Amino acid sequence: MKTTKHNFTITKKHFKVKGLMAGHGISQQSVADKFRVTRMAVSRVVLGRSTSARIRAEIAIRVGMSVQQLWPPKRRRPARA
Repeated sequence: MKTTKHNFTITKKHFKVKGLMAGHGISQQSVADKFRVTRMAVSRVVLGRSTSARIRAEIAIRVGMSVQQLWPPKRRRPARA
């Protein structure tokens, strides 16, 4: 795992989404152009740093998977006693 200067961990899951996009010939820029957002906005969604239902849905449709398969719900931590 790689950690950035912002204490954010990039996991294999994030590389999976990027790899699937590349394998299907999908660029982050093409998704950004469709929704008139920046490529960086799409990158943040792919990396899990931000959420956007429409960007996630578009990527999922293009790679032929569900949003839940690409971005599984986060597990909640048990409450402290």
